[in-house]
Amino acid sequence: NEVVRLFFIEAFVLGVLGAGAGVLLGAVIVIPLSYIGMDLSSMADSVDFGISFLIYPQLTLKSTLFVFLYSVFVSSFVSYFPSRSAAKVDPVVALRDN
Repeated sequence: NEVVRLFFIEAFVLGVLGAGAGVLLGAVIVIPLSYIGMDLSSMADSVDFGISFLIYPQLTLKSTLFVFLYSVFVSSFVSYFPSRSAAKVDPVVALRDN
């Protein structure tokens, strides 16, 4: 059905754009923190493990690609069912109700 395909393509493109923006924003946040580190000692004041509470996040290609593809998959999957129900609605009736 043409309507289902159009809705699906729109959701796919929006998913790709959103996932790309999320990956870029995540990289902008993680890359400086990988050098500076994140001090989590204030969250563990009463706990003494004998380890450092300074962590250094790492950005890997595998995790970045996984998050990107997972985001695109979820946005595409979630849009499929509403697009099927939208395809069943008569356009004249849908426009008249607005």
